Amino acid sequence: LLQGPENQILLNSTKDVINVRKDHRLSNAIQSEQSFLNSRLEPNTRFYHLVKPTDREDDDRTLVTNKLVSEVYLTRLLATKGSLQQYIDKFFDTIFCLIDLPSPIKYLFDFLDEQAEDNQIFDSNIIHSWKSN
Repeated sequence: LLQGPENQILLNSTKDVINVRKDHRLSNAIQSEQSFLNSRLEPNTRFYHLVKPTDREDDDRTLVTNKLVSEVYLTRLLATKGSLQQYIDKFFDTIFCLIDLPSPIKYLFDFLDEQAEDNQIFDSNIIHSWKSN
């Protein structure tokens, strides 16, 4: 339920205020519902503030803390990528390198291509399904 000023949202069975960034489209809807909601408030209603920490320009400490947290996650992400990159590269080299393709598989695929030509099958989807099944 929406309640009160333009920047608050009502949650049932709670006691804090949710502070949302003001949106002119939302504020008109909130004002029209305000009187209806005031009559239906429960005694144990709480409001919560929903303010993104980066939206608060007055709190430099919060901005620094959030920047540090994002830098830690970026460092962890890059470290994980670095440790996995060699395995991923080796995996794709193994899959896409035609030089290392075993001879029986190459001959089987060539045989399937010849059979497609002999039977006048030119649909690449059919040939692909033969090779992938």
